[in-house]
Amino acid sequence: MCLVLVIGPLGTIIHETGHLLGALLGKADKAYLRIGIGQRVSKFEMKKVTIEFNRLFFIGGLTSSEKENSSFTKKEGAFIILCGPLANLIVATIIQSISIENLYLSLFMMFNYWLAFINIIPFKTRNRQSDGYQFIKLVFCWKNGDIFNEK
Repeated sequence: MCLVLVIGPLGTIIHETGHLLGALLGKADKAYLRIGIGQRVSKFEMKKVTIEFNRLFFIGGLTSSEKENSSFTKKEGAFIILCGPLANLIVATIIQSISIENLYLSLFMMFNYWLAFINIIPFKTRNRQSDGYQFIKLVFCWKNGDIFNEK
C-alpha cells in the first residue's frame, strides 16, 4: 500500500517537477503539471505554472510547456526531457548517500532509481511515449519522418 499510495506518487511528483523545472529554465512562458487521472481534486495556478491533482493520483503524471512566440530548440527540448529522470536520479543518490537504515526510505530510493532507469529506455505504448523515446525522436528527427517512421 505504501508503494502505491505514497512512494509511487511522490516519485512521480519528483519526476514531473524535474520536467517542469527544466521547462522553466528553458524559458517556458507556460508550464502545466498534472498528477494522476480522473476527476480533478485541486488545481493551483502561480504565474506561469499550473499544477493539477486528480482523484487517481497514484496513476502517472504529465508535464507540458510552451513558449508563446517561439518553439523550444532541440537542445532545450532535450534538456526538458532529460530533467525528469535526472530529478529521480538526484533524489535517489541523495537518499543513498544519507545511508539511514529505513525500509521505507530504501524503497523510496529504489523506486526513484527504477523510475529514472525505466524512463530513459525508449518505448511507446499506445499514445504514451517514454522520455527515452521522446529524446531519441527529438534528437534524430529527419525532415521526411523520423527513425520511428511517424508522420
